[in-house]
Amino acid sequence: MGYSARAVVRWRKNDQTGALADFDQALAQNSSFTQAADVYYSRGSLRWQLGNRLGALADFNQALSINPKAAEVYGVRGLLFFQMNQTAKAQSDFQQALNLNPDYTDIYQVRSLVRLINGDYAGALADGNQVIRLAPNSDIYAVTGLAYFQLGNRARALQEFRTGEQRVSDPNSKATYRSMIRDLSSLPDDPSVTPLVRTVIQRELQSSVSDLIEGFVRTYRPFQES
Repeated sequence: MGYSARAVVRWRKNDQTGALADFDQALAQNSSFTQAADVYYSRGSLRWQLGNRLGALADFNQALSINPKAAEVYGVRGLLFFQMNQTAKAQSDFQQALNLNPDYTDIYQVRSLVRLINGDYAGALADGNQVIRLAPNSDIYAVTGLAYFQLGNRARALQEFRTGEQRVSDPNSKATYRSMIRDLSSLPDDPSVTPLVRTVIQRELQSSVSDLIEGFVRTYRPFQES
């Protein structure tokens, strides 16, 4: 078994230190072999998981220098840039991933959240609708619903939440949609309340997306089964 293969096994067994040592050995022996881009990408993901963002970024850059058509690497590096508060670079990477794979559902979903957080509600809707086109039963209707609400279309926001509640299969997601429907339905029809609610939503979105990215980093393993 080669070093890179053993690294994958060790990582799967949560031996992160051993996996990192094996990735290092694999690249030290030969950094230009056919699958070197995959090894750099894997090591970068592991480094990110271990809290080494700069090391992860260096590995993602190296992976893309070897294989500039790796849409997944652009997508993941975009998430890293976003976590590092480099939004413009994140958006550029998301777009490059979509240029390489126009049906990359995960990137549309991530970018819709990023655009929603940044106040680009029309952009969030555009990406959310792409997700719906590609995966109509995905859990994207919270994003499109919140975008409609922030744009002042409360009725359409409710419609999106109701559609999400009908289409998702996960019981927890269904419960979340029911809660959103209930909260929005009970919101006073008072123009003075809406700006405050919008501000609260934006603050909560920032926290939620940070938690989502942290969860992704903790569990993500390239080329491995979940």
